[in-house]
Amino acid sequence: MRKTRPLALLSAGPIRADAAARLPAIQQRLGPVWGSSFPVSCRLVNGLGAGYAARRMSEALSCDLILVNAPRPHLASLMSRMASAGDWWGKTVLLDSDGPDSRALEPLARRGAATGSIVPLEGIEEPWYVIEGDPAARREARALVKAAGARVLELTPEAWPLWSAAQSFTDVLMVPLLSAAADAMRAAGVPSHQAGPMAEMMLRRTWRAYRKAGKQAWRAPALWTEPEAVERQRQALDRLNPRLRRLFDSLLAQAVDVLEREERLRAASAGS
Repeated sequence: MRKTRPLALLSAGPIRADAAARLPAIQQRLGPVWGSSFPVSCRLVNGLGAGYAARRMSEALSCDLILVNAPRPHLASLMSRMASAGDWWGKTVLLDSDGPDSRALEPLARRGAATGSIVPLEGIEEPWYVIEGDPAARREARALVKAAGARVLELTPEAWPLWSAAQSFTDVLMVPLLSAAADAMRAAGVPSHQAGPMAEMMLRRTWRAYRKAGKQAWRAPALWTEPEAVERQRQALDRLNPRLRRLFDSLLAQAVDVLEREERLRAASAGS
C-alpha cells in the first residue's frame, strides 16, 4: 500500500473552528505545523491535536502539499517570506481561508507552485467547502475534502468573482433589505420582538416560491394593476425615512429593468 504523503500547515493566526485543517481526515495527514515562533507552533499543534511543531519554516516547506492559514492583514507578508524560501515547482499550496482566493498565492504560483483555496460554507449543518484554483490544486483539495466526508463545490479562479458576488447578494446586500423591512413593520405597529421573525417568514416564503418557479415567481408588486398602492407605499416610506423610500425606488426600478427585460426576451424568443 502506498504511504500517504504528509501535509504541512503554515499559520499566521488562530485556526478557525470550520477550517479544513480541523477535518479529521486532514489531521491524520498533518505533519509539520509552523507558526510565527516555536511556542506558537506548539500552541497550534495542541489546539489541533495533530501534527508536530516545526522550529523552522523550512521544515514545513519540505512537504509537497501545504495548507496556509492567515488572516488578510498577515497574508501578504507570509507570502513574501514563503516566496523567498526557494523553488516551488512540484508543490501544491492551498489557502485554508474564509475569504481570500488563490490569487493571494500569486507570488508562489509565479515560482511554480500549484495554488488553490478551500473555503468553508457557513451556516450549513453538514460540512460544505468551496474549492478553487488551478486544476492540480483543485485535484488535491477535492481529494482532501472528500476524504473527510465533506461535500465540495468546485470553481475555477475565473468563476470565483461571480461566486463572491452571489454571496454578496445573499449576505451584505440582503442585510439592508431585512433591516428596511423590519423598520417598516415596527413603524406600522408590529412589536419589535415580532418584526424579525415576520421578516424571516416572508423571506422563507419568497425563497420557496423562487425554488419552485425560478424567476417567474417574481411579479412587479401591483406596479401595473394598482400603481396607486405602490405610490402609497412610497409616500409612507418617505415619511418614515426618505432613505428607505430611495432604496425602495432603486430596487424596484432595477428589478423591473432586469426581470421584465428578461421576460420580454423570453417571449420574443418563444415567438420567433
